[in-house]
Amino acid sequence: MTTSLNNSNEYGTVIRLSPHAPSAQRNLRNYTLILTTEPLHALQYCRTLTLAQGRILYEVWDDDSYWHPRCVGYVVPSHLANEGRKVSILHRSEEWNGLPSVIVRRYAEAWGAVAGAWPGLPVFGARRVVERLVRLRLGPSRANVDEAVRRYALRHWSAYRARLEAMGKEGVDDGSSAFRRVEEEVRLGVAGRVVEVLRTWMRPEVSIAQAEELFERPGLMKVERKEYGGVWFD
Repeated sequence: MTTSLNNSNEYGTVIRLSPHAPSAQRNLRNYTLILTTEPLHALQYCRTLTLAQGRILYEVWDDDSYWHPRCVGYVVPSHLANEGRKVSILHRSEEWNGLPSVIVRRYAEAWGAVAGAWPGLPVFGARRVVERLVRLRLGPSRANVDEAVRRYALRHWSAYRARLEAMGKEGVDDGSSAFRRVEEEVRLGVAGRVVEVLRTWMRPEVSIAQAEELFERPGLMKVERKEYGGVWFD
């Protein structure tokens, strides 16, 4: 038996599953069960990002006890379950132990630039943005940082990926004009969501208009297509 807790919001649909209905779980393609015995930070990551990406979050509840029902796990997209289990809770300096000094300096500079410009960005998101900047050897300029954060918001905090998949796309840009048209339609369709997310990560004095300008900045789109054309998802 399943119970829908919220079906009206693309970013807030939660469905309750009974652990005694395994057939329902088996029918969830590309979904994975993550139990509440997993580390709390992994559970929070999976729950937060599942809803942030416009996907359905399935809660598995043990209803054997009428007075004390409890959630025993989540069924979430497999890629998010894998990511959640890899999320680090180490302090940054601990993660960088043993790396060459030049790499440590790049991490530190990138982290300072990201945290300074985007104070509301979740720690696990900042880590991802910083790792991308360092991996691609992009300097921590404001333009590079803003582009990386905007890209992260689009792909990981909106229904961009889910909508492309629903339209038969697997996330790889084949260079065709057909893909460009589909991607543009999807990107514009989630623009409001991305602007809303970016605004929550910016400094308090930044206006909505500035968040919108960042999302639509032509220069950032040109940089993205030049540097990252071919692969749309991390």
